[in-house]
Amino acid sequence: MEIPSFEIVPAWIGSNFVTLTTKAGLVHDAVEQIIEDDLRHLWLGTRLGLVRVAISQLHDFIEGKLQVITSTLIGQDEGLLRPNFWTEYQPACAKASDGRLWFCTGSGIAIVDPRQFHGDAIAPRLHIQEISIDGRVHPLVSEGNQAMEIPPGSERVEVRYSAISSSEPAQVRFRHQLIGYDRDWREAGRARVASYSYLPPGTYQFQVIGVNNDAVWSKSAATVSLRVIPSFWQTSLFRGAVVLIVTGILFAAYRARIAQIERRRAAQEAFSRQLIESQEQERHRISRELHDSLGQNLLVIKNRAALALKQPNDPAKMSEHVAEVSSMASLAIREVREIAHNLRPFQIDELGLTEAITSMVRKMGDSSSIVFESDLADIDNALSPQDQINFFRIAQECLNNVVKHSNANKSRVSILRELRRLRLIVEDDGRGLASGNSANLTGGSFGLKNIKERAYTLGGNVLVQSSPRQGTRIEVEITPS
Repeated sequence: MEIPSFEIVPAWIGSNFVTLTTKAGLVHDAVEQIIEDDLRHLWLGTRLGLVRVAISQLHDFIEGKLQVITSTLIGQDEGLLRPNFWTEYQPACAKASDGRLWFCTGSGIAIVDPRQFHGDAIAPRLHIQEISIDGRVHPLVSEGNQAMEIPPGSERVEVRYSAISSSEPAQVRFRHQLIGYDRDWREAGRARVASYSYLPPGTYQFQVIGVNNDAVWSKSAATVSLRVIPSFWQTSLFRGAVVLIVTGILFAAYRARIAQIERRRAAQEAFSRQLIESQEQERHRISRELHDSLGQNLLVIKNRAALALKQPNDPAKMSEHVAEVSSMASLAIREVREIAHNLRPFQIDELGLTEAITSMVRKMGDSSSIVFESDLADIDNALSPQDQINFFRIAQECLNNVVKHSNANKSRVSILRELRRLRLIVEDDGRGLASGNSANLTGGSFGLKNIKERAYTLGGNVLVQSSPRQGTRIEVEITPS
């Protein structure tokens, strides 16, 4: 027997290091031996057997041209008694002068002739066996463009496939893709099932390809068409109907909002007209009072003073005229104060808003049979001068309503000063409103409308609660600016 000479092949060393694992296509993460043959292949000794991989594939993988490396595995099925290439001996592998490779294994020496491995092996043939929908198997009659219908609401779809290969069918590796769902091929390894959960409605095409242990890829993919049927609420008709309904609701809400705004504007315009008329009437009243009452008193004062001046020699007559002038002057002063009070309550300037309202409540109680109680927080510095007038008039209007319309025995007036708001509460035990409970003031007397509009100018709102013979409660809430 001729003893061959051996060449010890140095290990590969480069400037760039790339980690190759089972995710890259290797059969095992640990490589115990590595050697290059004369045909530009690397042979890797692992604990699962001997792996043959083309060096060109390694370069393509490093450069990103390949995602997975295909290789040939020589294991126990190919004749290795113990396909474990871990050994303490060094060197553990060598290349003989005739090109054959010698490896130390756990059971002895393994000799491989790389020239006996060639790339003309028969490519594997792929076959889709069945489709499972939520655990229920649906066998296929044929492949190709046949569409398998997936019922609506299906949670899990599994496609099972296999390969026919003359070179170790169990070693065939697969890639599959669901066109319309997957962006690219999925590496399945040796798994023979593809699983998808909650596929959206639509038409898809599943395809699978494989590579055998001789690194030969299948020439064509096995395919099957899938059609996921939509639920009724996923159909275009249903979505269109929903869009129409939502559009109709939005349009109706928009029209209702516009109508509400129009009604509020109309009510505001009517109130403004009524308020202007009221103000004009007030001006005419003040004009008449100035002319008929105050003017007449001043004329009497003038005439009495003139008569007094014409009788300097009659002290009694002069004294009578002067006394009349003094009396008429006092009356004129009271009339001026009354007119001024109607324009701006002088008590606000003299006493402050809180005491002015307190005085008004006291006078209302003194001038009627109703017993008034009050609990007023100090609000003197809470409002601007103009807002103070509006707030005073609101309280005045509420008390006037109690006196004129409630027929009550008792009434209570409360003012609460909170962090960012003021609350005026006027309640009585009278006959109540004929309309019952009311959360707004769209109807009713001008006095109630006046309360609402004044509250609105202060940035607040009014709530009226009333029941027949159960009294009335008016709450005015404003937010001072």
